[in-house]
Amino acid sequence: MNKSRKIFAILVLSCLPALFCACHKNCVCQMRDGSERTYTEDELDKFDVSCTRMADYPVADHKVRCTWE
Repeated sequence: MNKSRKIFAILVLSCLPALFCACHKNCVCQMRDGSERTYTEDELDKFDVSCTRMADYPVADHKVRCTWE
C-alpha cells in the first residue's frame, strides 16, 4: 500500500466513530435569575425559532443569551 492510501485509510478509520455517534445538540439559555433552561432541537422547531433567536422568544426580558451545547 502506498503512502497516500495509508493516510486515506487512517483518516477514514478515525472518522468512523463520528458517523455512529448520535449528535444531539441542545440550546441552553441562561436566564436573568442565573438559572439555565435547556431546549431540544424539536422544541425549537416547534417554536419555529433558532437557538440564538430563542433569547428573544417569547419576550426578551427572561433570557440573557442562548447557545448550542
